[in-house]
Amino acid sequence: MSLADKAHQWEKSLPHGSITTWDECKKAFLAKFFSTGRTAKLRSEISGFTQRNNETFAEAWERFKGYTSQCPHHGFNNESLLSTLYRGCLARYREMLDTASNGNFLIKM
Repeated sequence: MSLADKAHQWEKSLPHGSITTWDECKKAFLAKFFSTGRTAKLRSEISGFTQRNNETFAEAWERFKGYTSQCPHHGFNNESLLSTLYRGCLARYREMLDTASNGNFLIKM
């Protein structure tokens, strides 16, 4: 059974009127389907991100996006995410990002 199927069954099992706002729905969904341990692990993967030596930038980017999509409630804003990705990249890719942004990538954000 997929997460979508489980979520649909869970939503149908809720007492009518028990959730009245989107924020209440998000909190209840996350409490049901995301353990605090899983959330903490993914937040740690995001905040401590480093590109592997044998990994291309595209592969590192996809891995980083995977962490953020697996934990949509990570709480990091876009600037923080870009900064974390940039700082976690290998030096040669940081240099490319700086060059592509006509200076320092982080200043251009």
